[in-house]
Amino acid sequence: MASLRRAALAGVLLAAVCALAAAEQFPLERVDVTDPDVPLLMMSGGYSGPMPDRLLGLKGRPEGLGDEVAYYMAHIGGGTVVLAYRPKPEPLLYVDTDGDLDLSDEEPHKAPAPKPQRRSRGLFGFLSGPPEPPAVAFGPIAIRTKDGGQSDVRVTMLSFGPGEAFARVFPAYILSGRITVGGRPYDVSFADTDCSGRFAEPFEPGKGYRCDMMSIDRDRDGHVMPFGLTGDRSEVFPVPRIISLGNRWYRLTIDPVTPALNVEEIEPEFGTLDLGDAMAEADLWSDSGIHTLEAGQGPWRLPAGSYSAIRLRHVARGEAGKEWMLISSNRSGDMAAFTIEPNATARFRIGPPLTDKVTVMAAGDTAHIQLKIVGQAGEEYSAGAYCGSEQQPSPRFRIVDEAGEVLLSDKFEYG
Repeated sequence: MASLRRAALAGVLLAAVCALAAAEQFPLERVDVTDPDVPLLMMSGGYSGPMPDRLLGLKGRPEGLGDEVAYYMAHIGGGTVVLAYRPKPEPLLYVDTDGDLDLSDEEPHKAPAPKPQRRSRGLFGFLSGPPEPPAVAFGPIAIRTKDGGQSDVRVTMLSFGPGEAFARVFPAYILSGRITVGGRPYDVSFADTDCSGRFAEPFEPGKGYRCDMMSIDRDRDGHVMPFGLTGDRSEVFPVPRIISLGNRWYRLTIDPVTPALNVEEIEPEFGTLDLGDAMAEADLWSDSGIHTLEAGQGPWRLPAGSYSAIRLRHVARGEAGKEWMLISSNRSGDMAAFTIEPNATARFRIGPPLTDKVTVMAAGDTAHIQLKIVGQAGEEYSAGAYCGSEQQPSPRFRIVDEAGEVLLSDKFEYG
C-alpha cells in the first residue's frame, strides 16, 4: 500500500509541473575530494565507532593483523560495509568491497603519513574549537553498491586515543559545473552523500540528512554559504526536483554517467502551508530547494511537493517588548515529513500549549537525563529559551524520593 501511495504522489508531482522550453544540457566534471569538511560534504559520512567482530557475521578475516585490529560497519550505497583497521606498525585498512562479509580476499589499503592536527569545524563550516585528532586517510576505494553499481569513497580514521579510532566514509569526488539560466551563470556542485554512486537522488524527507546534496553560488560571489545559517542565504541543500533562480523555476535532471546536468524551465503548481501562528518561523528542506518562512508572513504559497522542517522557531513577545524564542532543530513531530498538494492547504499547529518530555537512560550507577519541550505538533524544542540573541541559563531540576526528600539538586547542561 505504501508503494502505491508513493507512486500516486509521484504522479501528482509530475503532473504539477509544465515545461515551458526545451531542456538545456550542461557538462559536469569530476572533482576529487580529500577534505570531508568542505560545506557540500558536511552532511555526508557519519562517524562509525569500533564494534565487536562477532556481531558482524564475518566469514573470513585477514591474516596476520595481530590483536590491535578494530572492526567497523559503515553505511554505503544503500547497504552496510565492514571495515577492519590496524593502526600499527603501518596503518592498514581492509574493506569488504564486494559485500560478501569475507575480508580474507580483500587487499589492504595503505595510507600516507597522518595529516597534521588542525582546529575542528563547527556546524557552519568555519574553523573553531580544539584541534582535531590525528587523521589517517585511505582511498579512493571502489565499492560495489547494493544495486550492482560502484561507489568511489575515501575513509578517514580519527584516533582519539588507544583503541578509540572512529571511521568516517565520504565520497571520493563531487560533480561540478557551470549552468546559464536567464542569461546568468551559476556554479553548481553535487555530492553523492549516501555513497550510492548515483548523485541523482532528489530530496526525500524520510532519508533525513543522508540526502544527496547540491550547492549553487546564487549570489555569484565565488563562495558557497554553508548549510546551517538561517535564511535563504544558505547555498547548500538536498538535491531538489525543481529550483527557483531569478524568479523562474527549473527542473534539474542529473546524468551521472556523461556526466551532465539537464535544466528545463517549468511552471510548477503551488499549494499553501498554514502554521496557524503569526509568530511561527521555519526553515524547510524540500524537493523544490530550501525555504525560509518568517514570522508575520504566513500562510505561505509554496510549490507542491515533499517537505521537512529542519528548524522551527516559536517567537513570543514578553514584557517591555522583549522577544523570546524556542528553537526546534531535530526534525521531530508532524512536520518532520509532510506533503503540500497542488491547490490545497497543509495545516499544522505548532508551539503552545507546551509539555515537558524527560528521557532517562541509566547504565550502572550513572543516569543521563534529557529534557525537551514539546509543542502541539509533536515538535521538540531545546529546553534553553532565547531572549533576543542570548540563550538563557539551563533549567534546574531536583530528584526527590517518595517522602519528598531531595536526593539531588542540579541543572541541565547544553550540548
